[in-house]
Amino acid sequence: MASFSSEDSVVLFGASTAGVKTKNALDKKNVAVNCFCDNDKSKWGTKVDGVNVISVNELTSMSNSTPIVISSMYDQEIKTQLNQLGFTNIKTADSL
Repeated sequence: MASFSSEDSVVLFGASTAGVKTKNALDKKNVAVNCFCDNDKSKWGTKVDGVNVISVNELTSMSNSTPIVISSMYDQEIKTQLNQLGFTNIKTADSL
């Protein structure tokens, strides 16, 4: 898969240690991280590595072409969830 360009602002799905590692890798490529998204409601409204964590409900208010990188060990389940919500620009952290 092609990597994101520095013009992209991505959403990282998975506000965890893996998410922080992915954010750091994107930072090195000058790709901005717009926010984290997570299914864990205890993380909503918090910040991870200085970046806001939003709910899936908030994510659905964004464009279906929003670049999303899945930074979670549950990547297949999350990809299915995002596909069902109509998102089309989905990548996994290990594809970057």
